Amino acid sequence: MNLDDGDNLIGVALTHGDDQIMLFSDAGKAVRFSETDVRRWAATPPACAA
Repeated sequence: MNLDDGDNLIGVALTHGDDQIMLFSDAGKAVRFSETDVRRWAATPPACAA
């Protein structure tokens, strides 16, 4: 998920791997999905230049 200029992140919560996720927009749109439907993702640290 990317945030563009002017976007705001209002809140976050830790989950347990089998929860339902809900995302809302200020335009009144919403989406709900199972956490198990989302591919696990981890940021990798930048390469270290020596």
